[in-house]
Order: sequence, then structure tokens, then C-alpha cells
Amino acid sequence: MAIHAFQKAIAIDSSNVNYQMRFAMVYVDKPLTDNPMKGILMLRDLNTKYPNNADVNIQLAKLAIRTGQFDKAVERLEKALALSPQTLSINCLLAEAYNGNGNIEKAKVAMQKCKN
Repeated sequence: MAIHAFQKAIAIDSSNVNYQMRFAMVYVDKPLTDNPMKGILMLRDLNTKYPNNADVNIQLAKLAIRTGQFDKAVERLEKALALSPQTLSINCLLAEAYNGNGNIEKAKVAMQKCKN
């Protein structure tokens, strides 16, 4: 049902990146048996089309953290934070990513910002 709903929403407003991102996340969270990478590829395509979209970078960073690609997560989250400095929750993810790649000092700083 989610797939159908997002397809309709995108048909109504194809310029809404949030609809497209959430549509891709449906496939990430419930991968197709015959195409398990579909959602990730959709997100990467969105990142190519909208490289300055903080939310797309955040979603890709979360996936990078989930798969242990901490350096890639840091790169995406630092970009997202530069694009959307008012989104303090990015610091929480950055703390996790920095910790994962062994940068404990930066992880502490990000965690402190996360708590504020």
C-alpha cells in the first residue's frame, strides 16, 4: 500500500524530493527479492539529482552506518550539517559515525552538540 500511495503522491507532485526519498526508503526497508538494491539505487539517484538535499544525505548516511561504512557516513553527515546546520539531530548521527571510524574526539564533540 505504501508503494501505491507514494506513486500517487509523486504523480501529483513530482518535484517533491521528500516523497521520492520516502518511496525509496520503502524499498530499503522492505527490499524486493529479485532486486534488493532498488531502494538504495533510488536514493543514490536522488543524491545525484539533488546533491544539496540534506535529507537524502542523512538517509544515505544512516544506511552507511548500518553497513559499517563510517567514513562515507561522516562525509554525508558533514555535508548534511553544512546544508542544514539547524538540524541538531545530525550531530547525534555524526557522533555514531565518528565513533565507528575511530575518531573519538570528534565523536565527543558531536555528542555534546547532540545533547544541546
